[in-house]
Amino acid sequence: MMASRGRTPHEPTVAARSRARTSRSRTSAPLQAHLENGELLEEYKKYYRVGSEVDLQLRLTRGFMLVARRWRKYLDEHLRRIGQSQARWEALFAVAMSREGSALGSIARRVGVEGPTFVRMIAQFEREGLVKRLTSSADRRASIIRITPKGEAVLGEMRELTTRVRKQFLGELSLEDVRRMLDMLEHMLRFLKD
Repeated sequence: MMASRGRTPHEPTVAARSRARTSRSRTSAPLQAHLENGELLEEYKKYYRVGSEVDLQLRLTRGFMLVARRWRKYLDEHLRRIGQSQARWEALFAVAMSREGSALGSIARRVGVEGPTFVRMIAQFEREGLVKRLTSSADRRASIIRITPKGEAVLGEMRELTTRVRKQFLGELSLEDVRRMLDMLEHMLRFLKD
C-alpha cells in the first residue's frame, strides 16, 4: 500500500512556515546584514536608531531597490538561456499589448525607456522580423509598431519562461500576501506618479 503524500502530523503548514520566516526576518534584519560587523553598524547608529520608524522605512525603501535589482539579474540569467533579456521581454510585451499597434513614443513611455535606446531596440526587433513599423494614418511622421507572428512566437517562449521563474520567486507567498503587496505598491506609485 502506498503511503499518503499529504502532510504528516508533525510537518508545519505553509502558513506556519511563512510565520516562522517572517519572525526570523524581523529578528535578523537581513537588509542590515552588511552593517552587522562592528564599525559599520556603529556608524549607522549615529544616524539611525535600529528598530525606529526611520530605520524601518530606510530598510524598506532600500529593500525595494535590492529586490528590483536582484530580480532583474535573476530573470536576465534565465532569459539569456533562450537568447533574450529582461529589457527585450518588457519591450516586446509592451508592443504586443496593442494588437493594432502603438506609436513608438507611447510604447517607450509604457516601458520607461529613453527614446534613443528604445528606437535602437525596435530597429533590432525589426531586423529580426519580430515587429513591423507602419506609417501612422493620423500623423505621417509617426511610426506605428506592431508585433509580427514571429514576434508572437518569441514572446510566447519568453512568457512561458518568465511565468515559471516568477512562480518560483513568489511561490511561497499566498494570494492574499500578493494582493496586500500590490495594494502597498499602488499606494507608493500614486505618490511617485510621473
